[in-house]
Amino acid sequence: MKLKLALAAAVVITLSGCATQKQADTLSAQMAQLKADNQALQSQLQASMAAQQKQFKQLRPTGVCYLNGQPYTEGAVVAGRICDSNGIIIQGGERHLEWRNYTRTR
Repeated sequence: MKLKLALAAAVVITLSGCATQKQADTLSAQMAQLKADNQALQSQLQASMAAQQKQFKQLRPTGVCYLNGQPYTEGAVVAGRICDSNGIIIQGGERHLEWRNYTRTR
């Protein structure tokens, strides 16, 4: 008898920290909603970043060098620097240009 009471007490103590089925179902539904909300936010973020990147490319096209906000084409020499390719080709075929130090060879 004492063994049964001790066993019953141990089971009650062990189960006292467990959630009811209703609580587990509620938490499961909340987790599913959070997961769906997270996926929706990630999709919105990706769409926003793509739109921002497209807008940036329209405002500052590649294939030119910028100095003080002014675009310069490849080969332009300004203040001892030349607008030249760095060898990186961007997807779509445009070369990436940058300012390099320039000295005339004679």
